[in-house]
Amino acid sequence: MLNSLHCVHMDFAADFYLKIQSILENSSELNLPHTFQGWKLAVDIYENHENIIFVAEVAGIKEDAMKIMVNPTTVHFSGYRGPTCQHSPGFYHRMEIPTGHFSRIFSLPLKVRAEKGQAKMADGMLYLILPKLDPTSYQARF
Repeated sequence: MLNSLHCVHMDFAADFYLKIQSILENSSELNLPHTFQGWKLAVDIYENHENIIFVAEVAGIKEDAMKIMVNPTTVHFSGYRGPTCQHSPGFYHRMEIPTGHFSRIFSLPLKVRAEKGQAKMADGMLYLILPKLDPTSYQARF
C-alpha cells in the first residue's frame, strides 16, 4: 500500500509542470538558445522510389494543435500536446508522456514536390509523404 508520500496530487503536479514548462518556453530567463522548444517529437525519415516519408509519433496531439511547414530545403513540425490526465481530482503516480510545445526542423535529403505532399494521421502516427522531384534519384543504401 502506498502512503501519501508516494503520490503527488494531480493539481500540484500539473501546476508545477506548467510553471517549469513556462520557464523553459521563456528561455531568455535561463539563457537557453532561442531555438529551444519544449520536448522532442520522435520522427523517422525514409525514402522509397517515389517519395520521402516522415513518420512522427503524435499520439494525443490534436490535428488543429499541430503545424507542418515544407519549404524547398526543410520540413518544420511544431505544435502542442496537452496534459494527459483528464480526470480531476486525481493523483499522478508517474508522468512520462511529454506535454507542452514542440518544434523540430529537418533538412530534406533531396528536392521534393512540396505542393503535392500529403499528410495523414493513423494509429497515433503522422505520415507526411513528399513526392520526389526526380524519382530516379533513389539509391538503395545497404
